[in-house]
Amino acid sequence: MGKIWGLFRGSGGKDYRKKVLDYVDKEDSPRSMNYQLDLMKKLGFSKVEILHKNMCFGAFGGIK
Repeated sequence: MGKIWGLFRGSGGKDYRKKVLDYVDKEDSPRSMNYQLDLMKKLGFSKVEILHKNMCFGAFGGIK
């Protein structure tokens, strides 16, 4: 966890801080492009396509 998040002090105390940091770990963790494309297909996108990919940067989209 980054230093900024480590300094986070929520008004809800330690339990609230843990809840927020656990949420950040789950939702803000990088996912592979394949994971994201598979998730789009699972959610009903009929066509998904990688438009551009270079190292850790990429652009992709889909038609629903």
